[in-house]
Amino acid sequence: MKKGTQNDEFLTPSRVARMLDKSEGCVRGYATRGMIPCTRTSTGLRLFRRADIEKFIEQQRASGDAA
Repeated sequence: MKKGTQNDEFLTPSRVARMLDKSEGCVRGYATRGMIPCTRTSTGLRLFRRADIEKFIEQQRASGDAA
């Protein structure tokens, strides 16, 4: 993995699910609907930037939404 700041770190769907206290299926749904940006590996695994997840969490808190 490329060295950089913690916000450049890529997270797996399972890690994102734990951060959001949601299921992996819910995380995949958020990605499919464009609510959380992700990239895909050559094998199709979704990867999420920590900065994007932290931004999503802040937006949810600000809106009072539980997502």
